Amino acid sequence: WDKELISSNTGNYASYSNLPGGSYTLHVKAINPDGTENPQQAGMMIYIKPPFWKTWWFYTLCVLAVAALLYFIYRLRMDRMIAVEKIRSKISRDLHDDVGSTLTSINIWSEVAGKQLEKENAQSAEYLGRIKNSSQNMLDNMSDIIWAINPVNDTIEKVLVRMKLYASEMLEPKNIRFQFIVDDKIKGTIIPMQYRREWYLIFKEAINNAAKYSGAKNIYVNIELQQQYLIMQINDDGIGFIRQEKNDGNGLRNMQERAAQMKAEFQINSLPGNGTRILLKQKFT
Repeated sequence: WDKELISSNTGNYASYSNLPGGSYTLHVKAINPDGTENPQQAGMMIYIKPPFWKTWWFYTLCVLAVAALLYFIYRLRMDRMIAVEKIRSKISRDLHDDVGSTLTSINIWSEVAGKQLEKENAQSAEYLGRIKNSSQNMLDNMSDIIWAINPVNDTIEKVLVRMKLYASEMLEPKNIRFQFIVDDKIKGTIIPMQYRREWYLIFKEAINNAAKYSGAKNIYVNIELQQQYLIMQINDDGIGFIRQEKNDGNGLRNMQERAAQMKAEFQINSLPGNGTRILLKQKFT
């Protein structure tokens, strides 16, 4: 701690304040009045007990306490995630088993009744047709909700499979060629439940609009990951249109509102004769 011998002059003591805890040796060498040094030194062992907050066992306890706290937080978070997934799975099963089966029955029986009444009562057939269409729409929406809630669909691969399936069902009957390009870097990406359904519904609305109104021969979908942004672009070579935001239909407004809920960037670019381009850019952390 003090590497040099210090002359005591006329004093008969040496003072060292605030020594850290530990073991020390005090060295003393005698010097005669004429300046002759004694070649031998005297030594005295000194032990200073450190305060408890500077001992190894206290440091160990602190490390163990921090580790225990981190583990507790981790377990609490995992337990909450498991509980949420169980709830989601249960809701998904209940919706499928109870509500879904009931709607399916309504759809089937209204279709049967409609066929029987076609010749007897045209008005009744019309009403039953409305019931059938409404129940079918509800079944489709219920299917989307069940799929979004189910935790097994959290990965981007599950979303892509459902997107491709929907696009095929909509575009093949209209002889529209469909190209789906996905960046390999996004494989394994986890999309939170609250975003996954919005992403899929925006895609669904865009494909539905293109199939019904664009007159396109080709539709191109490109999904890629750039830094922390997941980007989806949907382009078609259809007739295009002139955007008038005040007169946008429900479909376009719904897409914009869904993007706003996710705090995502959303763009629609279209001109007559130049097709339509839709961009959705979402940041994931």
